Amino acid sequence: MMVDPKILAEYWLPILILSLITIFGKTLVSAFGVMIAGKNIKTALQTGFSLAQVGEFAFIIAGLGNALGVMEAHIYPIIVAVSVITTFTTPYGIRLASPIANAIEKRLPQKIKDRLDNYAQRQNSVNLESDWKKLIKYYSVRIIIYGIILTAIWLAAVKWLYPFMNDKLSEWNHIVVGIINFLITASAMAPFLRGLMVQKKDIRPTVQKLWNDSRFNRGGIVAFTLLRYFIATTFITMTLFKTFNWNSWIIILIAISLVIILLLSRHTLRGFSHIEQQFISNLNSKDAIDEEHKPIRKGFNENFKEHDIDLTPYIVPVASEIVGYTIKELNLRQRFGINIVKIDRGKKHINLPSGNERIFPGDRILTIGTDKQNKAFAEFMRQQENLENELESHEDEDFENTKVALESFVVEASSPINGKSLRDCGARDLGCMIVGIDRGMDSIMNPDPSLVFETDDVVWVVGSKANIQKLC
Repeated sequence: MMVDPKILAEYWLPILILSLITIFGKTLVSAFGVMIAGKNIKTALQTGFSLAQVGEFAFIIAGLGNALGVMEAHIYPIIVAVSVITTFTTPYGIRLASPIANAIEKRLPQKIKDRLDNYAQRQNSVNLESDWKKLIKYYSVRIIIYGIILTAIWLAAVKWLYPFMNDKLSEWNHIVVGIINFLITASAMAPFLRGLMVQKKDIRPTVQKLWNDSRFNRGGIVAFTLLRYFIATTFITMTLFKTFNWNSWIIILIAISLVIILLLSRHTLRGFSHIEQQFISNLNSKDAIDEEHKPIRKGFNENFKEHDIDLTPYIVPVASEIVGYTIKELNLRQRFGINIVKIDRGKKHINLPSGNERIFPGDRILTIGTDKQNKAFAEFMRQQENLENELESHEDEDFENTKVALESFVVEASSPINGKSLRDCGARDLGCMIVGIDRGMDSIMNPDPSLVFETDDVVWVVGSKANIQKLC
């Protein structure tokens, strides 16, 4: 038998203690983790109780330990007994999760409830791309790219530079040769070490926001910062160790000092910025060539400037009047003159949503319209009580990086859309929305689908740059 009743009777106290520790310990730890993720007490307890058991994998580990003789014989049936007990109690724990959660919420002070609700709401807010995801992606890319470049420089120096210099300067003092080798290698590494350690201006608002939002975020930010400094110090230390035969502590102190100097060096930053800009320029050269053949206008002409057309983001409040309706039912184009060009719902991004798309609480919508139209729409969503603080219409770092943009192009005689109507031009199939046409002295806002394109029309369209190139 896997469980000997005599052993269970003899070791009932350890079995009871281990079972209680497993049930309550795993429940509390798991529930705490779920609450950190932004879920309510009920969901946290349900998750905690569902994980409050010793899994069947424990049988394999215990059996292996027993077979190898590294575990006393009576421990195996104790582990099996704890597993059976905790597995048996799990369904009852899940069933009791809701009543326990209700009882806890009734006894919690209102101040703590408000804090938990605010924290959950902040954690569950819909973003185009979460701040943490953006920060991790930013740091990971820089660490990987600069780490590869720095490794390549170090290997090249060790394999080719040092042997070459030692051979050519064999009559020189070895310390002088080492200093020359180190200065050459460090000079090549310096711009990339600086780029690895220093935060660029485009990521600083995200870091500041995460730092101010929660104390839990600060540990991660500090850890990433220390990791970047540690990697930079490691490369300098490796170079020093390969060049000099000094005491380890002296080399480490020199490496740390050089890292501090690099952080304070503006000259190195300018050199790094030049290298990075050249890299990005080469990376975007194909887009520049495409744009030369099919230019897309960057700014509005005088007629459209008068309309002040903008892409404006909104977060849909829970109690908003537009919640639950489709875009077609809301009839926003006729009522306010605006169009919804993008909806972000969690990790789902809907570019140019169809009229049958419904609006849900917490959706982040991107609209296009004039300042007057957008203000009217914002006022419409604020009509119900207490929504002023919940709804914010402002520019956001996430939306600055959105793939949906407002651009314009001129319809030429050879253009594929020349002579076609808006309905038949294929803009919708390409994920683009025609929002305006400048024809001579007339500016046509929200043109009718039956309108036919003519040569020299200036077409204002919302969509990705690549798709707009295909359209024109």
